[in-house]
Amino acid sequence: MDVRNRDVDVAYVVGAILLVITGWLYYENYRPEWKSYQTEFRRKVTERFGGDRARQIPAGLQQIWVPELNRVDRCVTCHQATEWSGFETAPEPYRTHPQAILKNHPLEKYGCTICHGGEGYATGLATAHATLSEHWDEPLLYGELAKAYNVDSPRAMLEINCNGCHRYDKVTEGADHINMGKQLVDQKLCVVCHKINGQGGNMAPDLTEVGDRAAEHYDYSNVQGSATVFNWHLAHFKNPKEVSPNTLMPNFALSEKETQALAILVMSWRHSNLPAAYIPAPKAPPPTQSATQAGPASK
Repeated sequence: MDVRNRDVDVAYVVGAILLVITGWLYYENYRPEWKSYQTEFRRKVTERFGGDRARQIPAGLQQIWVPELNRVDRCVTCHQATEWSGFETAPEPYRTHPQAILKNHPLEKYGCTICHGGEGYATGLATAHATLSEHWDEPLLYGELAKAYNVDSPRAMLEINCNGCHRYDKVTEGADHINMGKQLVDQKLCVVCHKINGQGGNMAPDLTEVGDRAAEHYDYSNVQGSATVFNWHLAHFKNPKEVSPNTLMPNFALSEKETQALAILVMSWRHSNLPAAYIPAPKAPPPTQSATQAGPASK
């Protein structure tokens, strides 16, 4: 074959590949996922409330900027029904957010990702939810993640972020796993060995900010299943010596729910730069025997 003809053939092939790539990029730019969600939501609103209401729905990329938290969340680009009434039982992303929660956590003050996790800048399903890879730092703490770890409630993992603000509550309404974890920390006398918030012993690692510890700092050689921080904590609370043969931590014979509660709690113990206005004043615990016996170090 003539060298010049071969070069022409190569140029045609390269040109065809570039044309396909250009077409794909053009399609991705002008027909992203969120456009189809917005179209469907307008259809649902038209069907239920009429065309006039549907025409009031904003189109295009939407975002919430919370300067106090240095966060930009674009979740409402797809989740346009968040503050609507009438879509409480609709499938996601067309479902109304529980209004009782928004009453105390308005979008303009909190945004979305401070509670739910996920990547606030992203507008694609996979990148925004960030649950398809174990290497995402802030995956969506809902649904898929809970299912992956067999957590009994799809909302349970959200409590990791709830405790960022409510760390010093003895009891946080709606955070059943965190509340159980705090009770277990008191009952099992964890502060005898561990230091938590400046209080406790020095025989074991300081747990004050253990939730910030990166995944690669854990040894998964004795852990079955996925090499994730949450899975490491689950295995460790079930059988400490099996995961860390040299540990002094005893086996407390915890139930499945108790191990999940403690894993959720310790992953919530992170360094916090939250403004003081976001930290609720501590509430007195209910006058029960377990509450009155609780020590001051369980956080």
